[in-house]
Amino acid sequence: MTRGFLSSLSEWLFIDNGSCPVCGKVLVSKSRFLCSACEDDLRFPSAGQCEGCGRMMTKHDARLCSECITHPGILDGGFSWLIYDRTSKALIEGFKFHQRPKLAFWCGLRMSETIMDRPWLSDVTHICAVPLHVNRYAERGYNQSERLAEGIRTGLAAKGIALSPGYHFVTRPKDTPHQVGMDRAFREQNVRDAFAVPVPKAVKNARILLVDDVLTTGATLFHAALALKKAGAAKVYAAACASVPGE
Repeated sequence: MTRGFLSSLSEWLFIDNGSCPVCGKVLVSKSRFLCSACEDDLRFPSAGQCEGCGRMMTKHDARLCSECITHPGILDGGFSWLIYDRTSKALIEGFKFHQRPKLAFWCGLRMSETIMDRPWLSDVTHICAVPLHVNRYAERGYNQSERLAEGIRTGLAAKGIALSPGYHFVTRPKDTPHQVGMDRAFREQNVRDAFAVPVPKAVKNARILLVDDVLTTGATLFHAALALKKAGAAKVYAAACASVPGE
């Protein structure tokens, strides 16, 4: 049997998590969202991490990555669950492009297990997600970053940490093209003025955890966070499912 046929069959048998999003192996357990081999392949940040966005640093003695130096004072702290590589890319594409919102929620639950050690977590009052434009939302049917955020919120609530949902805090009135494979200059221009805060008083003095799926250059997170800061948010922290290591 071909991998495509097995994947289609497994999706029919087990709609929520029929096959591993990385290798396509059929998952016979409803409690698993990755096969054991691909779960073992997940790479987690180690050593020094950027004090701004939370990505792993290749230069362990640096406090901030080059992107946070370029965008000073926007992010007040950050967290990244995975290193962005072949495995994490396939995992994220599974919930981003292949109609698997429950996979994103599961990733959010896993993220909640390791975000606990961040010293700034006790400062956070609200959680929100990088928004989609209404056209992208209609096309996909859900916001994958919001599903990640809801998984984080649910996981933290089980540990006695309550964050208020603020998914309405920031919107995306500008319909921007996909950024996959685009360079830093394109990404920066693409998301400039893409975000808005419809009700500034709702975010005034809030300390917000802003969730996104992938942190590459950080342009999307920085500009969404900047909109929140301009509207009166006291602090904005970042959480990414996976990030590209920085210098």
